[in-house]
Amino acid sequence: MNRFGNRAIYILNTFCLFTTICSHATTFETIVTEYQKKQLFRGIVLIADDTHMIYEKVVGYSNDKLKKLNTIASQFLIGSITKQFTAAAILKLIELGKIKSLSDTLDIYLPKQSNWWTQTMPDWFSKVTIHQLLSHSGCLPEYVLFSDFSIFYQNIHSTKELLNYLTTKPLLCQPGSKYEYSGTGYNLLGILIEAASGQSYQHFMQEHILQPAIMNNSYVPHEQMLFSVKKIVPHLSDGYILDKKKKNEIMQASNINLSTAFAEASLICSAQDLLNWNNALYSGKIIDINYLALMTKPHFITNELLKVGSGYGLFIDESGSQPVYFHGGKIDGYSSALLYDTSTKLSVVILSNIYDVDTIDFAFELLEIYKKNKHQSSFMQRINNYLVSMYHFFADFFGAE
Repeated sequence: MNRFGNRAIYILNTFCLFTTICSHATTFETIVTEYQKKQLFRGIVLIADDTHMIYEKVVGYSNDKLKKLNTIASQFLIGSITKQFTAAAILKLIELGKIKSLSDTLDIYLPKQSNWWTQTMPDWFSKVTIHQLLSHSGCLPEYVLFSDFSIFYQNIHSTKELLNYLTTKPLLCQPGSKYEYSGTGYNLLGILIEAASGQSYQHFMQEHILQPAIMNNSYVPHEQMLFSVKKIVPHLSDGYILDKKKKNEIMQASNINLSTAFAEASLICSAQDLLNWNNALYSGKIIDINYLALMTKPHFITNELLKVGSGYGLFIDESGSQPVYFHGGKIDGYSSALLYDTSTKLSVVILSNIYDVDTIDFAFELLEIYKKNKHQSSFMQRINNYLVSMYHFFADFFGAE
């Protein structure tokens, strides 16, 4: 085939891809515009598969007072999406031989004789397992509901102080008996990471989780308040909330104590970094595929009607032919969603610096649009294949080289 023929086929393939991407972008734009109007969304939307970017949109201000716009480099608190990073770190510690088994109880790594304790270690520490914390079945009371939490929250705390605060209450039920979503449990896992690794949570996450995933624009806070972090994370967008009493007037969110959010909700990321994370995690570059299978296994069903289960640090939607892994995050001033569709290897990243945006519904609407448009994509590919075959036919008929 001559050089002209090669170029013709290249153009046809490129046309097919371009037409498909443009078709997706048009419908994605409609959904994003709706969320801008109805929920005052501002932030970043990224949609990509494992080979190319499909849609990218940056919306609104990162700082209202300075009229500074969000950019693709803007960073956001991701709230509870942090939990999947903590879960992966625990599984990495097993790979490294620092943790022996998921069935180990917490007292093995934080024994009562250790200097971690300033009070008596609770009896339930020898009953609750690592697996139960990862799967939200440790039956732990939620620390943000403790009667004195508002007082505790006012000051920055070390992980040692956090441990002794989190363990002051009795369990709610028999460990392993039922699913009970628990930020307390994931903060205890963060403390366990420090005890087992001999490193701070911040340093272990940076070395073993963020760097291998090429998350160069993410930050793990360490005993800090959010407003102080802004001095060292230059692209961090300010967080905002809607004042329902004032007809959804936008107000800046209050300061956040990241030493208490810790291993359950404190990670700061860019959208591209979360896309890098999905690609690295689900391709087996962070943890061994056998541990990844455990992480993405539904250990408990959280919604039978919607066919949603809970894995380690993420949820699994099994309503389709193949699972979708997802998690959302909400923390004062910020809302986020991270989704991975196993059938298409599609990632949806939504980061908002408006707390009130329903980012999980937002992400699934975008996924649904993508899947509906797949039929059109297949049709365009068939046209492309037909044109290529016709080119070959006429090339052979007229004797082209």
